[in-house]
Amino acid sequence: MATKTNIEWCNRTASDGTLIPGATVNVWWGCEKVSPACAHCYAERMARRFGKPCFGRDARRWIRWEAALRELRSLERRAVKSGHRPIVFVNSMSDVFEDREELRQARCEAVAAFSRLEHLHIMLLTKRPENIERLWDQAATDWGTPGALALGKDAFPNVWMGVTVEGPDQQDRIGRLAQIDVAGRFVSSEPMLANLSLRRWMKPSSPDFCTHEACHDWGNWPCDHPDCECRAIHWWICGGESGHYARPTHPDWVRSLRYQCVAAGVPFFFKQWGEWEPVAPVYDLSNHYNERVASVTGQSITLDLDGIQWPRDQPPIGAWIMERVGKRKSGALLDGRTWNEFPAAFAE
Repeated sequence: MATKTNIEWCNRTASDGTLIPGATVNVWWGCEKVSPACAHCYAERMARRFGKPCFGRDARRWIRWEAALRELRSLERRAVKSGHRPIVFVNSMSDVFEDREELRQARCEAVAAFSRLEHLHIMLLTKRPENIERLWDQAATDWGTPGALALGKDAFPNVWMGVTVEGPDQQDRIGRLAQIDVAGRFVSSEPMLANLSLRRWMKPSSPDFCTHEACHDWGNWPCDHPDCECRAIHWWICGGESGHYARPTHPDWVRSLRYQCVAAGVPFFFKQWGEWEPVAPVYDLSNHYNERVASVTGQSITLDLDGIQWPRDQPPIGAWIMERVGKRKSGALLDGRTWNEFPAAFAE
């Protein structure tokens, strides 16, 4: 069934103070690991708990598109009645652009449904942006009306596309996403596993950033050139990892991303620290912690240290002590405040 979700970036508050709860709808469950963020997949853990062996290359996906369409139509009716547009995360338990023949009909039915859900903000998150346009076109062709279902912000003003970028090795996904004509683009850096330098996809700091002439006039930024990546991202979501094997996230990685988003005017949403809470920067080795802790530097993460030893008994520059306290206790405060910004397109 469609689920009211605890995913923080799906739930927001209207200008009059009304809570607009989001939801998750899964057209199918199951996926295959493709990047470091997948190592401790929460969806796989949940599927195992429900007795659904649908993860892995050789496992069949649990397909439930008929039930999912009923859930989406129910959410649409509720949205019309309430006058508020909820954020609906589709396929939180899988990747909607995983290329498997068994998923072809389910994806076709979902794409056709999206064209009729005017009162929902549909969010699609993928680690496979290279498949988006090809599989969308395939779904439209299978439906028999490829013109009516052509991907684009005019045809689908309610559909947002996002990619997961947990570290520098995944940043090429942003470039692929930037080339897709869609109502909105977002990035999820959750879990954030390394520092990210994102100037290429953020608002330029000088007119020389973009080679297209239109971008040289700041009044026209972002320019309308189809290859201009200045206009790539409209929302950035960031968070630490949760779960038994969670890896800590360095607070300076999060700060750096926040600074870049603020400078670029990109809404920034910090979802959680996850299992590990930042305790203090390490200036010397005089402090001792008896709890399970982790040392985190800009280059590496070393888990579960009691006695911390570095070369010449000096901590590396930028090292932090992280304590494992659990998701609920660690919270989402960053420098004394929460960062839960939403795109203007979601304002009500």
